[in-house]
Order: sequence, then C-alpha cells, then structure tokens
Amino acid sequence: MIDPRDTDPLSEAPLLRNIPKADPFVVPDGFFERFPMQVQAAISARPSGWQAVLQRIRLVPLAWRVSAVAIGIALAVFVVKIALTGESRPAPEFASNELSTDDLLALGLRDDDLLAALPDLESEANWAGSLSEDELRAYLEQDEYALDLIIEEL
Repeated sequence: MIDPRDTDPLSEAPLLRNIPKADPFVVPDGFFERFPMQVQAAISARPSGWQAVLQRIRLVPLAWRVSAVAIGIALAVFVVKIALTGESRPAPEFASNELSTDDLLALGLRDDDLLAALPDLESEANWAGSLSEDELRAYLEQDEYALDLIIEEL
C-alpha cells in the first residue's frame, strides 16, 4: 500500500505545477505616488449636475427615450383633458351599509362621490314604521342592545 504522504500532489495535478511561484499580492512600483493624482484627475474630469444627467440619458437607447417622451405627452394630454372638461369618473355603485366612512375615505373618493354614496335618508326614515312593537322589541333584544343606549337614542 502506498502512503499518501509519500506521493507528490503536483504529479497528480499538472495545472498546479504551472502556477508561478511569485507573490500575487505585490503592489506595483510607484502605485502610492500615482494613485492620489489619478483619483484627483478622475474627480475633476467627472461631469457635475445636469451634465451628468444628460450623459446618463444619452446612454439610454433612442427608442426608449422616444417612448418615454411619447408616454409623458400622452399622460399630460390626458390630465389636461380631464382638468379642462371637468369629466369625472362615475360614482361607484354599492350599498352604503356595506362600507364604513373610513372605508369610503380609504377608496380615495371625492366629496361628490361620497355624497352620491350616502343613503337617501327620507326613504329610509320610515323603515321602523312598518314593524310592530313586538317585532321591534324582539329585534332589539336579539341584537342585545343596552336599554340605556336605546333610551338615549330616543
């Protein structure tokens, strides 16, 4: 049996033998003298402000730039058209008891949308008139309304 300590690992891996024996972590001659000047030159050569922005825009392909301008113009025309004509989106149709006030505000509805969503108070004012006294009492007891709250509401 061959002892693994007796074999030469370089004989089994010829690519390892071709690696030079020099130190790869050597700093080139004059690096520390030239480096500060190179950094200063790079900083002073770098464009500032709008020049840098324009340089980056020039790197974007022409088709993308033209598309971005076209989308911007279309968006501007759309906003101006809505502002001038006063068109608004139609008021959403939903039952007002499905959403709370916070829900309506979270939807980003405008004042006229919120007013359109409010129930017609005159038509709903007589909903209790069609109930008998026993039906109304049973309803209030079933929902466990406190008597203090009922009296306070009346």
